[in-house]
Amino acid sequence: MAQEQKLLTVISKIVSELAEETGEANAEMLTSLLFDLATEPAAINRGDSAEISRLFFLTPFQAATLVSYVRTTGPVVSFPELASLPGFNRESVESLMPFITLDIPPAGAPEGTGVYHRLLASASVRFQGGFADPSVNPIRNSLRYRLNSGSLTASLTAVSDAGEAPVWSGRPDFISGGVAVKGNMGIANFIAGDYNARFGMGLVINSGYKPFLTLTAPSYMGYRDGFSLSTSVNESNYLRGSAITMATRLFSVSGMASVRYRDARIETDTSGNIYAVILSTPPPHSSLSGVSATGVLRESSYGVNIGTVKGSFRWALTACYTEFSREVGEIDNSPGGIFRFSGSENLNAGVSYRMSGGKVSGAGEFAVSSSGGFAMAHTLNIRFDDRLTANLIYRYYDRQYYGHHAAGPGRNSITGNEEGLMARVSFEAARNVFLYAGTDIYRFPWMKTGLPFPTYGFRSELKATCSPSESISAEFRIYGGESMEKSQTEYGIPGLHRINQNTVRGTFSYTPVNSLIISLNALRKSSTHGEAGSMMAVDITFNPRRAPLSLWLRHAAFSTPSFITGIYLYENDMIYGFSVPVHHGEGSRTAMVAKIKLSGKAELRLKYAVTIRNSEYDDFLRNEEIKVQLTCSF
Repeated sequence: MAQEQKLLTVISKIVSELAEETGEANAEMLTSLLFDLATEPAAINRGDSAEISRLFFLTPFQAATLVSYVRTTGPVVSFPELASLPGFNRESVESLMPFITLDIPPAGAPEGTGVYHRLLASASVRFQGGFADPSVNPIRNSLRYRLNSGSLTASLTAVSDAGEAPVWSGRPDFISGGVAVKGNMGIANFIAGDYNARFGMGLVINSGYKPFLTLTAPSYMGYRDGFSLSTSVNESNYLRGSAITMATRLFSVSGMASVRYRDARIETDTSGNIYAVILSTPPPHSSLSGVSATGVLRESSYGVNIGTVKGSFRWALTACYTEFSREVGEIDNSPGGIFRFSGSENLNAGVSYRMSGGKVSGAGEFAVSSSGGFAMAHTLNIRFDDRLTANLIYRYYDRQYYGHHAAGPGRNSITGNEEGLMARVSFEAARNVFLYAGTDIYRFPWMKTGLPFPTYGFRSELKATCSPSESISAEFRIYGGESMEKSQTEYGIPGLHRINQNTVRGTFSYTPVNSLIISLNALRKSSTHGEAGSMMAVDITFNPRRAPLSLWLRHAAFSTPSFITGIYLYENDMIYGFSVPVHHGEGSRTAMVAKIKLSGKAELRLKYAVTIRNSEYDDFLRNEEIKVQLTCSF
């Protein structure tokens, strides 16, 4: 479980902040993507830019450094050697370790031989007040299958939420699957089925997760080109059809076609016009409203990307056209609502670039939409030396810019009506001591959903990490910022009210022996309202080498006056599992994950978690959760 613990540590650093910033749907998508990469690690010693680009969290400079080093010097034979390369250090390499392999393929060898299957069956149930809802099936269940055979990958995902027919009944609520084939020159990649697409900074095409702005992460997850199979249980962010990438030594051409049916609510405006409102989060299909919204809108999308593949400066052209089977209305039609989209067609086009030279690298994209809007996003990385680096990210999106499959970096939930500048620096102050600082200043030039005026805000963060030995590590973070919320004056006139929130977090981890890891998390969160919440959590991971049983335990005590000062903390879960509960009120949370190795090819995971608390609404509340997962690999 040591490698697994490293994976969970990396994911927790990313997902905890992401869930607090952008919501669970985006964090769930990224969690699935990271587990996919951990299941099939990138073989960096192939020296193949397409293979290394699967590490989507690398900066353009880091990716170029890896490709150049392997091709000119030879394979990387150890993680300390990787940490010595320009743009890398011990901490960034530790984040990479769960997602890469240093295996050295023989010259001319194919990508792999044999067939590898992996099957995961999961089920979970939640009890509130000691009871599950007796009127519906309370179990959320899913089935995932993945096949790897050389250059061929196939996947199948089936899921049913609580209240819906279970997967094992043969009538799952959501089914997703696809086949991907990787090649070399000529056809570099082909996918049929459900997939994600992303090019450039995501301003024209990005059907997957929204790039996020973690202020002190080792690298920024921004620029990325390509297609990947969709294995997420998210029912909104995916394409369905086929995609292909063809490449020569100088150019690559990618094309995609997708036809799928979306859940939408049919409404009528005051003039009697009928339009559809796309539901970003599909409702439970066990309800009457959910059944009436199921698959009522056909969405047909077509996209193309053409660009160069070599050189210190690369560029690409991207276009995406989407047609709907009926008129689609704005998501927010309230007075002062943000401009979204009205019509049955949408067209986006843009030009993106990547550049690298010496100690400076960058990437960016310019885009326009048929709605009349303009958008751009740029990132610049400066490596002053091996110990000091800086990163700038600027984005500007017209309020009229709309891309149906667009998801660019930013604080807004949409790629529109936003301008911002983020800056951060990282410094290796001493051996295994790293300091990070970052700030993001942004504004919404036009009215945002739920707010009656243009607004602004900022976020800042300071972080220090220290690993004096392989058995001890510590991290200290201070992060927070200011945003706006709607307020009412004494006379009922709407206005704006500033909200300040700040969090202090300390993490300490100790590994006395290889089979035992003890971690301590202490957090305190404060807000403008004078409220302050705190939390203390102790984690214990026990993995005896010769025993078939591994355990992860957590006990946390928290005290927060309200949901505003609620504290998010990622916790261990199932494979592909996502769990970042918010802790608020007065109480405690206890969680346990047990992994039982049934044989060399099968393992069983069990999770039990219980939260007991008093809140501002309830004197006593007890929430329980049980999860079971069976994994077979053969």
